[in-house]
Amino acid sequence: FMIFFVIMWDRYFENNGTIILNDDDPLYIAHHFMTMFYMISVRVVGAGQGSALICMFLGEITNPFFNAYLVLEQAVLVDWCCKASQWFTTLNSIIEFSTAASYALVRGVISPFVLGFYTCGDLVLRNQGKLPLVLRLLFSLLIWAVLLGSKGWVEKFHLEVLPPYYNQIASFFASGVTTAGEL
Repeated sequence: FMIFFVIMWDRYFENNGTIILNDDDPLYIAHHFMTMFYMISVRVVGAGQGSALICMFLGEITNPFFNAYLVLEQAVLVDWCCKASQWFTTLNSIIEFSTAASYALVRGVISPFVLGFYTCGDLVLRNQGKLPLVLRLLFSLLIWAVLLGSKGWVEKFHLEVLPPYYNQIASFFASGVTTAGEL
């Protein structure tokens, strides 16, 4: 979130005092306001802390890779330190793959399963009166809105970033390496 505001600050001065938003910026901002509302509501009502923790865990588990990916994406543009360096290119590839694989797996597979089970099973159907029905439905809506808001990144990673790595992994296993000593 802080990186986003640094980027916005930089864009503000680059464009003579006008903030230019990218296509996904409004969704990113809305995502954080929905998350804040959810967390504050849980505190005020005194129930639902478990759901907030589950959502935060699933949402933030990929952050170390994702933040490193965003930083390295900009660092690659710097000629004098990073663009031509072999170790940097290797590091960038490792971080790019780790980010894409973890984000697509967590946001595209694990989170929908876990949150579907939670929102349909626990929050809506089995809640024993701890939260009012309107708030449970609103929480479910917020959970899915935030998750669906990451659809663009999941698609980018799955369709654009990961396919070249699929070929590398397939050729690695096809090469006949059978023991760790051969690596």
